[in-house]
Amino acid sequence: EYDSKTSQSKGITKGEIIKYKEKLVSHFDDEPPSSSEVDVVIKQTGVSHEITRGEALQTAIVAIDGFSGYEAPVAPTFDDVPPGTWYFDCVESGVQLGIIVGYVDGDGNFTGVFGPEDIATRAWAAKVLVNSFAVPTTLSSPSPFSDVSPDHQYYDYILTAYNKSVIDKYPDNSFHPDAPLTRADMIKWLVNAQYPVLRDA
Repeated sequence: EYDSKTSQSKGITKGEIIKYKEKLVSHFDDEPPSSSEVDVVIKQTGVSHEITRGEALQTAIVAIDGFSGYEAPVAPTFDDVPPGTWYFDCVESGVQLGIIVGYVDGDGNFTGVFGPEDIATRAWAAKVLVNSFAVPTTLSSPSPFSDVSPDHQYYDYILTAYNKSVIDKYPDNSFHPDAPLTRADMIKWLVNAQYPVLRDA
């Protein structure tokens, strides 16, 4: 079973998530907060540095109570996520819940590598949050982003996240899908993913 004592992250902690949720609830009385309102709460925390794939995934798993009923596998799924590491349980839980699959090669074959210490990208985080919160797939044509084409690996996830108001565009209509994910990005998008609202056309 999951043991929180042996699964401590360097990233966003459960206490931080609870704190952000409490602030949002107290500020907005359980009503879905607007993007600008979430920004206000985030600015109060000063969370702007980059986080790893392991840290980002653990944030999502904790937020959805993904360890409920979790049982550690007999053998690890990934070569670079051995038992005993702080991210082992959150990664294996992510696999069991169908949130992640790890890296694939140029032919689409699984490599057996997850990259828990790799810096997470904004595109990958969009996939994690759409899967974590079961955000209904919502696509549109053409792409609202100048730098996200239909052949992008995470195109469906990015468009779904945008159309359901989880993520936003930059003023120049870009998303920067391969840019590093920051703690502020993750917290804001996580809150938005809990209140997925169809974006106005």
